[in-house]
Amino acid sequence: MHRKRSVVMGGAGFLGSHLCERLLGMGHDVVALDNFQSGSRANVERLLEHRWFSLVEHDVTTPFHMPCDAVYNLACPSTAAQYRAAPTKTTLTSVLGTLHALELAQAYDARLFLASSCDAHGANEADGVALRACHEEGTRCAESLAMDFHRTNRVIVRIGRIFDTYGPNMTTGTAPDISTIIAKALRDDEITLGGGGAGQRSLCYVDDLVDGILLAANSTTLSGPVDLGGAEYATEREVAEVVVELTDSQSRIRSAHATSEEAPPAHPDLTTAKTTLGFYPRIGLREGLERTIEHVRKLQASGVALPGDERKRAARTDPARRGAPLRAV
Repeated sequence: MHRKRSVVMGGAGFLGSHLCERLLGMGHDVVALDNFQSGSRANVERLLEHRWFSLVEHDVTTPFHMPCDAVYNLACPSTAAQYRAAPTKTTLTSVLGTLHALELAQAYDARLFLASSCDAHGANEADGVALRACHEEGTRCAESLAMDFHRTNRVIVRIGRIFDTYGPNMTTGTAPDISTIIAKALRDDEITLGGGGAGQRSLCYVDDLVDGILLAANSTTLSGPVDLGGAEYATEREVAEVVVELTDSQSRIRSAHATSEEAPPAHPDLTTAKTTLGFYPRIGLREGLERTIEHVRKLQASGVALPGDERKRAARTDPARRGAPLRAV
């Protein structure tokens, strides 16, 4: 029996690690590509002993070739701090990474799922020169490339515009920064919210979002991008208040000015996701936060660095302490 091979670009990232685990559970041979710019080996550590999982250190701005049945392109920096550190790299990862994913899919007659962003919707004519433009314009160009390959080269392409998602392995520096809120609450540290934490956002637990990715990737009727996100809305302050309650924390919540790099709150239009894909988020905010808190507690108990613990973070990111070599395909 043929075992499907899925290549997950950005496979050691937040979404990528969860997708890899789900695909393994579905019986796929999974190859995760990551250069660890924003992903982490720790996110997939538990998968490395799985017979059908391989982790390959690779920068997707350079071509790659391997037989496969499906390609999931989730490779792109996703926070303002990452954009500031490498804006040119962010654009090239979106554009060249998508081009190389499309070429791989074309070569092996594979399906491609492109994880786009809510930023692709755009906001105003000044977007092209804004601080976030490296991500926003790169995302729009990636979508354009994908649809052109679909139309001219008959590559099966599905595009999901990803909205605010949270859960275990979540990247710090996102908005709302739930990982940092939880870490501070567990230490009883003061929780500072940019802009007063008043911006209302749709929040989707990662398991639900992976459901949406798989529904979109395997759809036979979807055409064009589809919004994937949560149906529940909350402000950052409301999230912090629930976290403080669930952790029985003594943390005080304080407001601060918003930074210019923060993206404005974005709300998904789930009409197409519901009617075409049958996508309905199932996990409510409180349950999702409970699951995420439990994950962070386990990390804390095992001595893993949490947001705000700079000494442990330095040790964790020291290349000399990363552990055994990566497994090749």
